Amino acid sequence: MAKDRKKYFEGVTSTGFRYHVDKGVIDDMELIDLLSELEDGSIGALPKVLLKILGKKQKEELYKHCLDKKTGRIPSSKVMNEVKAILTNPNLKKS
Repeated sequence: MAKDRKKYFEGVTSTGFRYHVDKGVIDDMELIDLLSELEDGSIGALPKVLLKILGKKQKEELYKHCLDKKTGRIPSSKVMNEVKAILTNPNLKKS
């Protein structure tokens, strides 16, 4: 990944999904609003959260990573677990 390490935080989830997040995303009020919607049960906020955190390309990569090859579906529970892993990574907040 040829990203500026000063601007991005890189990580890997326990399932092996590699990602990089703009360090400024943790301080984005729009993201906090979306996370609040998600916490209140609005699952429709999840795609917007993914775009804020990962951007379009990484969102697509995450979907491929979570794809159930037997059913051809992308379980929202798997995607949500990956988002939780990214957002709760203590190194993201230290960045």
